[in-house]
Amino acid sequence: MATLGKIAPMDEQPRLIRWPFEARAELHPENAGRILTQVKELSLHGCYLEFSPLQKGTHVLVKIFVGSDFFEANATVIFSQPNMGLGLAFRGIKPYFHRGSPKMAHPSQQTQQASALKPELASVMRPLFPLDHSPRSPGKLFPRYAETSRVSLKPMNQTQRIADAYRAVTLRDAWYGPPLAGLLAQISPELATTPPTPGAPSISALLQHLLLWNERARRTSETHPLPRWDPEKDWAEPAIPWNELVARWNQSRDLMEARLRNFPVEDLAKQVPGRDYPYEVLFEGMVQHTVWHAGQIAMISSMLRSRST
Repeated sequence: MATLGKIAPMDEQPRLIRWPFEARAELHPENAGRILTQVKELSLHGCYLEFSPLQKGTHVLVKIFVGSDFFEANATVIFSQPNMGLGLAFRGIKPYFHRGSPKMAHPSQQTQQASALKPELASVMRPLFPLDHSPRSPGKLFPRYAETSRVSLKPMNQTQRIADAYRAVTLRDAWYGPPLAGLLAQISPELATTPPTPGAPSISALLQHLLLWNERARRTSETHPLPRWDPEKDWAEPAIPWNELVARWNQSRDLMEARLRNFPVEDLAKQVPGRDYPYEVLFEGMVQHTVWHAGQIAMISSMLRSRST
């Protein structure tokens, strides 16, 4: 029997056969908001997803996106591993999602490379109706999914995962709340330049700090080593007017995401010039750095608004 943290081996029961599979997913728990996550493994009866803050027994609607198509089902969280992931058991799958289900692979075939299984797995997810002709196509029922889905059947590599995380926290779809772009859109120049307490950095100073390190990380190469952190100099840069600062940040954000998406995955292990750690640590650190200061910006904005009411 499967227990928390110890999943039954795949060959114990045909029902538990799972394949590696990468796709974007949404969870809609009962009485809670949407959670964006990533499918890591897939079977005919359920899936394993990256970390999501849900408890065992939670009922959800899961939607999995593959290209311009999607699969959806009611599901139940059957196990949850803190900071790792959770397992879902599908229930109540609509008939038109069953028709393309693949045959179960024989245990002797379970060691085949994931890429050889992608076409089979895709048929599990796909409603089998052309996007332009089906009344059930996601483009007709859920037009925003057709626009925002960027998942392909190709395995998602680490640079793409980092780029997706960076996009989520800076532009849209952050699972924890408004992304940085949403916060900045609600901040006036007056609010941005008002420090929350004497001597504390303002929202403008925090965004300028983010811009500084975003550009440093983006430009880092063999000919441009990453500069050392000097807090006295970093926080003493001449202030940039708020509207110009936001415009420069937006441009830097777009260029940084482009660099992440085009960065060779094999180079992630290379040492960052000017540091003793690899590029993977640098790029993941940029995501975390943005989350940290975006949280400060949200708190300062809330504090200042509450004082004015």
